[in-house]
Amino acid sequence: MLTWEQWRVKSTMSLSAAHNSLNSKNAAAAVNRAYYASFQMVTCVLHKLSAIPPARGHWGHEGSTAHVRDAVRAV
Repeated sequence: MLTWEQWRVKSTMSLSAAHNSLNSKNAAAAVNRAYYASFQMVTCVLHKLSAIPPARGHWGHEGSTAHVRDAVRAV
């Protein structure tokens, strides 16, 4: 399992890839990479808040906003 710092690095790299794709006029790839940058940062925040992932061992794309809301409320 990655640490919150590693998730932050992944998110930063995905955001950089999104910018590069946008500069190359590849909108579909830019949107894809931006989406993953967002999801990876949400995962980073959940790990930083010491939230416990679901039984499957990781948070899914669905419901990520609710997981962050619940984790922040618990602090």
